[in-house]
Amino acid sequence: MTASLAHYAPWTDRRGMLSALRLVVFVAILVPGIAIFADLIFGPVRPEPYEHALNESGEWAVRLLLLSLFVTPVRRIFSWNKVIGVRRMIGVSVLAYGLLHLGLYMAQENWDLVKVASEIVVRIYLTIGFVALLGLVALGVTSFDRAVRRLGPTWNRLHQLAYPIAVLGILHFFLQSKSDVAQPTVMAGLFVLLMLYRLAARSRL
Repeated sequence: MTASLAHYAPWTDRRGMLSALRLVVFVAILVPGIAIFADLIFGPVRPEPYEHALNESGEWAVRLLLLSLFVTPVRRIFSWNKVIGVRRMIGVSVLAYGLLHLGLYMAQENWDLVKVASEIVVRIYLTIGFVALLGLVALGVTSFDRAVRRLGPTWNRLHQLAYPIAVLGILHFFLQSKSDVAQPTVMAGLFVLLMLYRLAARSRL
């Protein structure tokens, strides 16, 4: 039983052996979440206690989504095949931070689900963010080996949704950033760079 659990641990490879790369990535993914909760519990008292955590969770969801999209270019450019093993972990963490983002928003609204739903419908930037989150859920529930085998070639087409989801996530970030758009601008620039790389790769440049 212990060996079976070790085989599926995020810090082990497909053989069930400890992978230093996966362990480092796993810990790095956890650190922002721990910092968010630590700030909520032990941080300074703010007029809106969830606002900072809400922003941080959303920003990390977009950062990690972009990071997951850069895994394949990094593997190709540096011939570093091992890095592909952490792509799924990073992708699932994007969903985790996205769900945390939604949960913190509901907490900010005192768990009034009717109000939350109405705000998502009425406010366009919330609608965009929620659609992106639904896309992440679709990718998350089909990210496991069984789903890959069952969907076959359809799996690759489905997971191409990561790119429009990234567009929606960055757009949501832009719209809610108000006056300070430095971070979403950088993320949009990185996404454009990623798309230019994909275009160059398809053209065999």
